[in-house]
Amino acid sequence: MEDDKENDQSLTVDDELDELLTDFQDMKIDVPEDTKNSLVPLKDLSDPDNLEKFVQDKTQSLVSKGLEALEALMDDAQSSGDPELIESVGKFASSISSSIEILNKQVLKNKDHKNKLEIEQLKRDKTIQDGIDEVKGIVERYFQVI
Repeated sequence: MEDDKENDQSLTVDDELDELLTDFQDMKIDVPEDTKNSLVPLKDLSDPDNLEKFVQDKTQSLVSKGLEALEALMDDAQSSGDPELIESVGKFASSISSSIEILNKQVLKNKDHKNKLEIEQLKRDKTIQDGIDEVKGIVERYFQVI
């Protein structure tokens, strides 16, 4: 008799899960227009530049939203005086701080990489110009001899 009750309950749970899944499948999610424009198709993330932009955009968004949430939580934590809430807000602030530090390191790394590329290009340009000047000098000496 208990087996019958368990089967009836599992059928009910299964029916509820099926209904819930159907509801999710029928659900339409509204995506704000500004978010739609920033979405990068997954196939485009194989390009290092797109991947880097995607990570930077998402990190900036996360930090921005985290700071907004932190401001709201700090007021609640201070007014409530709840030690657990205050501790949680402190940990949240620490993780946002770490995110900002990571973002700053990435920005500095990108600038450093860009500067290195520019220096390499300047060295190549200088080498090319030195080669041109050397060829001009050889040609001038050649024509002076003639």
